[in-house]
Amino acid sequence: MGVDEREKTVGRVTPPILDPSAPQSVGFLACLCDSGVPEEYLLILCCFPNHINSEVRKDVASKYSVILYGESTSDRPLNKEDQAFFLLPDTYTLISQENTFLT
Repeated sequence: MGVDEREKTVGRVTPPILDPSAPQSVGFLACLCDSGVPEEYLLILCCFPNHINSEVRKDVASKYSVILYGESTSDRPLNKEDQAFFLLPDTYTLISQENTFLT
């Protein structure tokens, strides 16, 4: 199969992972970061398409002083309108809550 033939069969198809309307494997990242205040920590929680996992980790590490992190992936592909919830143990006290996007 020549390059032109392969281009016709493979090169013109958009992979489903790039289609924002298609269900995607989702990654979760939790980072405990130094807040700069003694005995207070910043918890960064991220939910993202799994194919950008390394970019998200690099972005968090470049903006925060990460002490510990944990990560996982969704058990099933999620749609754009699906919601993810993070539950914190009662031992943590929520000081403030922000919904922001790392860019």
